[in-house]
Amino acid sequence: MADRPAPSTGPLDVSAPAAPIAARHAVLRYTTLRLGLFVAAAGLLWLTGAVKGLLLVALAVLISGLASYALLQSQRQAMSAAIATARESRAQRAAARAAREDAIADELSGLGVVDGADRVGHGGAQVEHLVERRDAQDAQHRR
Repeated sequence: MADRPAPSTGPLDVSAPAAPIAARHAVLRYTTLRLGLFVAAAGLLWLTGAVKGLLLVALAVLISGLASYALLQSQRQAMSAAIATARESRAQRAAARAAREDAIADELSGLGVVDGADRVGHGGAQVEHLVERRDAQDAQHRR
């Protein structure tokens, strides 16, 4: 069987990190500031001595939640944008993986292999050669 050129899926790097560092920092920054507001509210309530126990924790959660809503709007928006960007990036990588799998499945069907799990039996050596060729192409795209 003649070697056919492999269908191009484009130079997509599917090994990119799940979320950029800046995105993780935005989430960490917002979470840390929220926790800081809670600790400050709980500390102030504790220093007053007016409330104790579970009521202190409940009031601290309420006060810190209201304070974070008012004070941390820009951090919340940055975190939201970072999460949306990370979600979009994951969706693009998933689409690239699916396109690559479809291209391999098309080549396998051309070799007479019914499904990708059938590496033993019909065309097993051809399938291994195809997978090795794909791995080499992916390595070239990442350079």
